[in-house]
Amino acid sequence: MENTAAGSRMLINALLRKLSLILACTILGSALFFAYATFYIPDRYRTSVHIIVLNANTTSQTYISSSDISAASMLSEQFIAILKMNAVLEDVSRSIGDDPLTGERKISAAGLAGVLSFSAENSILTISATSTDKALCVEICEAMATTGANRLKAAVEAGSVSRVEQTVDEIAEPARVSKQVLKKTLLGALLGLFLSAGTVVLINYFDDTVKTSDYFTEVLGVPVLGEVPSLKKTGENDYKAGKNYVK
Repeated sequence: MENTAAGSRMLINALLRKLSLILACTILGSALFFAYATFYIPDRYRTSVHIIVLNANTTSQTYISSSDISAASMLSEQFIAILKMNAVLEDVSRSIGDDPLTGERKISAAGLAGVLSFSAENSILTISATSTDKALCVEICEAMATTGANRLKAAVEAGSVSRVEQTVDEIAEPARVSKQVLKKTLLGALLGLFLSAGTVVLINYFDDTVKTSDYFTEVLGVPVLGEVPSLKKTGENDYKAGKNYVK
C-alpha cells in the first residue's frame, strides 16, 4: 500500500516537472485543430425542400382527412427508401444536367447519395442537400422536388395507394453549415493534453533510475545517510552543482 502511494507521488511529481511541456502540447494541439477547422475545411452549405405526400384523391375530395395523413405517415419510411433508390438518383442526376465547362455530370447518383439527407414527420418529407457549392444545393433540391417526387408518385400509384398528391414549398437560400470550430479546437487541446501526459507517464514507468532520496525512504524503507552533490567545473575556480549521489 505504501509502495503504491509512493509510486503515485512520484508520478505526480514527474507530471509537475513536465507541466510546462504538457501545457505547450495542449496549446499546440488546440492551435493546430483550430487552424485546420478554420482554414483547411471548406465552407459547406445546406438547403431543404419540403414535400407533402398524401393518400388522397383531390379530384373527388375537397378536404384532407386524418386517415389520409395517418396513411401517409405510415408510408413515410417507404417513401424515403424509394427516393434513395439508385434508379431515382440517376434520374435526378440527369435532370440536374452537365457541367458546361467539363461536359460531365454536375453530380453523379453516388454523389447525390452522399449529399442528400431525408426526414419525415407525418405526411411531410424533408429533403436536404449539403454541398460546398451553394448553387448546386438549390439545383439538387429543385430536381428532387420535381423528378424525385414524380418517381415517388409513379411508384406509389403502382402499389396499393391510388394517388399521391404533392405540393412543394419554395426552396430557401442555402445556409452555411457550421464548421464546429470550437468543438474541434477543444478536441485538439484534449488530444495534445492526453498525448503529452501519456508520454510522460510511459517514460516515468520505464525509467528505473533514482531521482530523489525519497525513493529509498518511501519505497525501500531504508534511511538515507547523506547526499553527495556532483560538481561540474564551469571555470577555473567555479563549480556548479549537478545531480546528487545518494549514499
